[in-house]
Amino acid sequence: MNWNEFKLESSLENSLLKIIEHHLQISIKSQGFAKLLLSGGSFPMKLYRKFKFFLIDWNKVEIGLVDERWVDNESKFSNYNIINSELGEEIVNKSSFTPMVYNLESEHENLILCRERNNGFLGEKTIVLLGMGTDGHTASLFPNTHSTELALSAVEPDILTNQAPTNPPNRITHNLKSLLNTKKLLLYVKGDKKKEVIDSAKEKLLPISYCINSQSAELEIFWSP
Repeated sequence: MNWNEFKLESSLENSLLKIIEHHLQISIKSQGFAKLLLSGGSFPMKLYRKFKFFLIDWNKVEIGLVDERWVDNESKFSNYNIINSELGEEIVNKSSFTPMVYNLESEHENLILCRERNNGFLGEKTIVLLGMGTDGHTASLFPNTHSTELALSAVEPDILTNQAPTNPPNRITHNLKSLLNTKKLLLYVKGDKKKEVIDSAKEKLLPISYCINSQSAELEIFWSP
């Protein structure tokens, strides 16, 4: 775990933006493409609006989601819809942004389609940007659910469904193995409460603990009050 602390949110954002841009540039130059998994939530949205200033070829960037709510892709609750709006038309039109919802009639059928369309994101990613809740969840890996236990213990990268304690409850998420399968694992958090959660997660078995204590990918945390 690598801890980066900033007094101002703006300073945190500038530092995080530089890291994301740099690693995307390196991947595009060395591999010809970059794969980026983004999280929902309110904190990173201002960050996404500034991606338009990156000096990169967005045609060579594949964007996916860390997790999603099982709602229509045009819903106000949809991570895909919200992030699409924040990234802006130029990036969305040039890059490949893959949703996770394809069938609202059957959660099982949707999961099959989601795995097929997002199969390329099960391999090594360039960057995975995580968020975290005050209950210690990250992605849609919530404490004390059977699906979370499966997601944390799986030996292969995968995508699965889970239940959230808040509405809308039905979620789709990458498992731990997939989240850790990245060259750069980043966590963006704000506030003293979340700092306390991270401190306690070093010893408690919260979902975020598995990222903090991982030996396969070093988690780089960016925090501001």
